Amino acid sequence: MRIKLVAAVKDPKVLLMQMKNDPDVIPKGSTTYVETLLFMMQGAYGAPDLYAIRVWDERDEKAVLVHLGHGLRNQEEDVVETGEKDRLLYKLQNLGYQPVGEFTVSEWKYRWREFFGDIITVEGLGTFIRIYREFPGEDSNVFAERQRKAFEFLRRFGIKKEDLLPYDVRGLIVVMLLQQMEQQAQQGQGQQ
Repeated sequence: MRIKLVAAVKDPKVLLMQMKNDPDVIPKGSTTYVETLLFMMQGAYGAPDLYAIRVWDERDEKAVLVHLGHGLRNQEEDVVETGEKDRLLYKLQNLGYQPVGEFTVSEWKYRWREFFGDIITVEGLGTFIRIYREFPGEDSNVFAERQRKAFEFLRRFGIKKEDLLPYDVRGLIVVMLLQQMEQQAQQGQGQQ
């Protein structure tokens, strides 16, 4: 059973300050990297499939290829391989994956009780907070209680139920970019 709640953040500086001052929140570090998202509408399992190529130091172009999963709602981060960015990009494009954008991403990771989380800032798109954890078992009452606890944590920082997003951060980016592409295609057809 997997719990993951994601919400857009209105004021990231205030949220970060509040979290750093919260004695229940354990900071786990921060990092910044350039991420190229690659997407295929019909992946191996007939569902959308998403990969990211992440580069921490653009001078040496060493990159990590991360499989984010099948579908847009819940991304898992499984490192597939490391290597030169251009080689990894070429490899995925040969398999039919299309680049959807390149973004600078900053993450501040934390731990709260049995949950993990992060505050993710995607340059030009916004800042998001996530809280997540995978638990063994499938008891719906236990799931509901744990999900309530995760939401109560977010509520401490001003996040309301209506602020929760239906997609994970990268899934949201792909949905936004696909909508833009569709609008551009419709505008192109309307001009003909």
